[in-house]
Amino acid sequence: SEALITRTQPLADGSGGRGIDALDGAVCTVERSALADNDGVGFLVRNATGSLLDAVVSRTAAGDGLLSTAAVTTARGVYAHSNDRAGVLYAASGGEVSGCY
Repeated sequence: SEALITRTQPLADGSGGRGIDALDGAVCTVERSALADNDGVGFLVRNATGSLLDAVVSRTAAGDGLLSTAAVTTARGVYAHSNDRAGVLYAASGGEVSGCY
């Protein structure tokens, strides 16, 4: 995929601003990419299947770099740093985390 997702901002009501959302049955793979300076969550996988591979997720304001909730998510080779909360957070989720730092 090789993408740079950066500086996303929330709407006036405070919602949104996430770098990438995979929601409600979606299947999303993000590979060799950087998600930086986003708001809330860099990569959200909720009730979906997601993969974050060989990627950087950094400086997420007011949230987590990678958040997997009620999902199946693979995080491999992820460099998660300087996020306001967790770098990688799985909540009621399955999948794999390997080679992350």
